[in-house]
Amino acid sequence: MRFVRFSLFILILCFLIVSCVMDHDNKSMIDVIDTNIISQEEVIDLSSELMYRFHLSLNKGKVIDFADIIEINEDTELFLFDLQLEVLRINNGVKVAPESVYKDKGEIIKTLYNYGSVWKGIVRAHTICISSTSNSYLELLLYKDKTGVKIIGIEFLPDDNYYSVVLKPQVNIIITEEEIDKHTANIKAFDILKKGLEGK
Repeated sequence: MRFVRFSLFILILCFLIVSCVMDHDNKSMIDVIDTNIISQEEVIDLSSELMYRFHLSLNKGKVIDFADIIEINEDTELFLFDLQLEVLRINNGVKVAPESVYKDKGEIIKTLYNYGSVWKGIVRAHTICISSTSNSYLELLLYKDKTGVKIIGIEFLPDDNYYSVVLKPQVNIIITEEEIDKHTANIKAFDILKKGLEGK
């Protein structure tokens, strides 16, 4: 009888210990998930900062640093190639630089995907300039970890900008005709257009 009671006591004790451990692990997992969730405010702030730096680069005639908000890959590099070409167009007198650039709030137009640390959607980033204002519509892919939120995918929505009219079509032509990967096509399209602007 004593053995049965002792065995029952040990069984209950083990159950309580396992329950406590599982509860702690679940709380830890919930804490991690909650910490990595990307908020609407973070999406709006990051998209506004992105286009503010884009227009500020045009204003200064040189590409400023984006390393803290953009992860360079085949899905973001075309945005930066476009910016380099736009700066070159300004420096060559083909395009007029915006004056006195100010950051303004944008908005989320549509959320396409939102799961924990990953967010994808369409945003409108509003940038104020003295001579004009700019409303940029983009499809962004964001990722959040313990270091913060970064952009891992950028796509301008079709518009009358240089990206949509010239650069992206050039990439698509190269991919179709040469059957090469996106990264290689991005670089090749950039090189072709850069040489054309430089008169080489």
